[in-house]
Amino acid sequence: VQGFINPSTSLLKDTIAPLLEGFEIGMKLRDYQSANLCLGMFVANSFYAGLPLRDSDQMIALHIASEHSDLYTELFIHNYFLAVRTLRGDERDEDERGIVELANANFKNVTLTSYVSAVNLELQVFFGEWETATRLLIEAGDVRTALKGPYSGTRFTFLESLVCFRAARSCSGLTRWKWKRRGARSMKMIQTWVKKGNVNLEHSLYLLEAERGVMEGQKTKKVA
Repeated sequence: VQGFINPSTSLLKDTIAPLLEGFEIGMKLRDYQSANLCLGMFVANSFYAGLPLRDSDQMIALHIASEHSDLYTELFIHNYFLAVRTLRGDERDEDERGIVELANANFKNVTLTSYVSAVNLELQVFFGEWETATRLLIEAGDVRTALKGPYSGTRFTFLESLVCFRAARSCSGLTRWKWKRRGARSMKMIQTWVKKGNVNLEHSLYLLEAERGVMEGQKTKKVA
């Protein structure tokens, strides 16, 4: 519920404590599959809820203490830890793979590849690397169907729309129209989710409206 349903109707930060409790109960009962699922959702929701980076040490400790049942769970959580460490500016060991290396790895699991692409897109947007974000969006395609966690899919939809509007500002003609259309389609999804009560996307929608306004303003200026 906290990982798949509540992020669509409640504040994302309100799901973190119940997920942590679920992880602890799973570990106590030696139900490692359920514990790992709760831990994965806990890490992802903490990341998207804007958990202070200093608190990520708690996530790392939980990650080390858990007993992962498969490589997928390990890499899923590692994906978000790499993003947090990148944002914190932590140095990594010479033999440690970063988010770019993880994204370029030849994973056979489509879901895991999609999560890596989504988090990588998040980082490119955060650091203002718009050209890289545009290229990544083209390469990744529509990964929503593979993102099993509901908020990661909605977050990708927001980033997709934002990058598309940004890309439309720097081109013209048919290319501009295609970017604008893709961005508008994603924005319409965000608008629908907000109308249905997704409180986590309200501010995201304001940002998209502002970015679309800038894009349209540039077009009007050129025409004039």
